[in-house]
Amino acid sequence: MNRRALGLIEVKGYLGAIEAADIALKSANVNLIGCEITRGGLVTVKLEGDVSSVKAAVEAAEVTMIKLNILVVAHVIARPDTSVWDIVEENIKQEKDIVEEEKMEQEEEIQKVNEIEFIDNNLEDNTRLREELEGKLVNDLRTLARSLNLKNITKKQIKFARKDKLVEEIILFYQRRNN
Repeated sequence: MNRRALGLIEVKGYLGAIEAADIALKSANVNLIGCEITRGGLVTVKLEGDVSSVKAAVEAAEVTMIKLNILVVAHVIARPDTSVWDIVEENIKQEKDIVEEEKMEQEEEIQKVNEIEFIDNNLEDNTRLREELEGKLVNDLRTLARSLNLKNITKKQIKFARKDKLVEEIILFYQRRNN
């Protein structure tokens, strides 16, 4: 990587970090590497560029953050060692992994909601519902059963239940709910 300077601005709160990044990016020709949320509500804004630009950007953001009383620390490293860049890049990779994991969890939640809506819409036709449930994998049925909080079967029983038992309990749940 051909980075020449690293600028770090640590502020209180995400909103302050957005403001610091905006000011820094508008005041000099620098690139935003990212924002790292740390403990205690602190957020570190990371910038890169040539030394004078990074210094100007960090100083501009620092002045405003002091006025807002949210600056924790601001620092410029003129020519960081490659090991320092490795640390910065590793943090960026971890942040991207976390974002991807959150997206996957959201997609799974949407899928669960869609399954529940599908079942609700097909309650009139019990045979069709049964066929749809029997076409699912046992693990998917267990996940659905856990999300429905079935009253007739415990979580431990769900864990070891056979497919036919899970299908029956899910159908019973929806029949009771609609009566």
